[in-house]
Amino acid sequence: SWVHHDHPEEATNLATRLMSAGIAKAELLSPLHPLEIKAAKHALVIGAGVAGLQAALAIANNNLLVTIVEKSHYLGGRVSQWDTIFPTNSEAHLVLDKLIEKVLASPHITIHTGTEVVSAKGYIGDFKVVLKQLPRGVSEDFDALDEAIKACPVEVTDEFNFGLANRKAIYRPYEGCVPSGAVIDWEHCTKCGKCLNVEHKQGSINLEEKAKEFDLTVGSVVIATGFTPYEPFDGEFGYNEVPEVITLPQLERLLAKNGPTGGKLEVNGHPVKNIAMIHCVGSRQTKANNKPQADGNVNEYCSRVCCTATLSAAEEIHQRLPDTNVFDFYQDIRTYGRGHEEYYIDAAKNGVTFLRYHADEIPEVKKSPSGEKHPVLVKVKDYLTWGSEVEVPVDLVVLAVGMMPTPVSDLVEMFKVSQGNDRFLLEVHPKLRPVETAIAGVVLAGTAQGPMTIRETSYAGQAAAAKVVSILGTGQVELEPFVAKVDLEKCDGAGECVKYCPQDEAIHMESFTENGETFQRAVVSAANCNGCGVCVSVCPNRAIDVQGWTLGQYEAMIEAFAIDVEVTEDAQ
Repeated sequence: SWVHHDHPEEATNLATRLMSAGIAKAELLSPLHPLEIKAAKHALVIGAGVAGLQAALAIANNNLLVTIVEKSHYLGGRVSQWDTIFPTNSEAHLVLDKLIEKVLASPHITIHTGTEVVSAKGYIGDFKVVLKQLPRGVSEDFDALDEAIKACPVEVTDEFNFGLANRKAIYRPYEGCVPSGAVIDWEHCTKCGKCLNVEHKQGSINLEEKAKEFDLTVGSVVIATGFTPYEPFDGEFGYNEVPEVITLPQLERLLAKNGPTGGKLEVNGHPVKNIAMIHCVGSRQTKANNKPQADGNVNEYCSRVCCTATLSAAEEIHQRLPDTNVFDFYQDIRTYGRGHEEYYIDAAKNGVTFLRYHADEIPEVKKSPSGEKHPVLVKVKDYLTWGSEVEVPVDLVVLAVGMMPTPVSDLVEMFKVSQGNDRFLLEVHPKLRPVETAIAGVVLAGTAQGPMTIRETSYAGQAAAAKVVSILGTGQVELEPFVAKVDLEKCDGAGECVKYCPQDEAIHMESFTENGETFQRAVVSAANCNGCGVCVSVCPNRAIDVQGWTLGQYEAMIEAFAIDVEVTEDAQ
């Protein structure tokens, strides 16, 4: 009981009643023992970005089997699209290649690309999942790939380059991708057969290859489904209306050596001398000023990483194109990570011009009048100069878009995990149980939980692995015994408990035979039960109790609360 300094008498009375209730309950307790179940020493990792790869590697290093499933046909996630990584300024592909190399070398790891989970049931230690794998359509040893790509008549937007280029329906995203072979984009392939007519000596293309499904039993599941960059609405800061307005991820691809321009910063055929970078696009939104997402909510959260990423891009532009002028439009700058503040300091030293706007007075982006030297005008009230109205003519506008969770409503439904108001997956407690979900055995890793840097994502993957190893390491799991229990003598098989139970397969009806008569009774699957007590409340016969918190114990506690207990001076 909390101590109340100003009300000692009332506080003592409260403590006394609580003690009396506890004693009354204790008189009715019976011994309970942890539930012990066997656990498959095998983990499923959903997602093959940095978090998923790190988690899989750390789990496998503890001699547990790991299966990685990746929805796309290639490993690496978002990091494969970046050029450099802050704050080390390392080349992203070198860091990623090193990690992938370790994962591929592990004998305990199996990888399925082009694969997703289509169903799942079970409980900690014994999750039964069904996986569906789309065919690649192109064998890895096919030796006329370039010719086949040229022969394909279908062109679609290249998602790897964030729409800055097109690709064919037979493609591979970039040189050096893993796996190295091409795939067929079945959604857009017309099966015209022109790629089949290309002369080749080995390998094959199969346009009739079918998807396959297979089962897997695992003891634990790691959800590492990553994030999706915010996609501005048409017209938001001129996006999709002014050709010179792009997002920060698109700028990353323009600056990348393997990008659509080979690293040259050119937009619509003209050089870039003035760049405007606008922070907080898709983050820190308000319902009064921003258009909601499909679920009716705006992104009120801060995406944390965008500020440093924007300043890092400004630094890279200064180093590669020192004559380029950068104008930075921001609400607040939050360079929270170790070493990240240096990007802000360096940007100021290198001549980046900062302009501060308020959330309800966002910058206006519009095309310049015909004949102007610079094609875009950015107009803003600058509160670094006491609200002065400023017009900045630029050649390129870069929107520092925030992070949004990858849509995983199917996984949310299958594994019964929770989402926060920001739509990211929700852990039980951010400090005490930072990677666990409310479903035992299902853990989270990386940006599936919320915005993170690559370094944080890596640590989160290892944290998820540590939890999985602690669960599966011994091959046996102990569960709390506070689960529902049916008194078969009182149960009449009404089935209300089954109807209203929120947990899959936690309670079911079974047939019993006695004295020649067959009847149905409710039976609890203890491993699936979380002791919520819903079944207790709907049973018409009081035939169900939650062990450790029975109805009789509650009644004894209530009676103890109601009895007046004399408090002596010594007690006070």
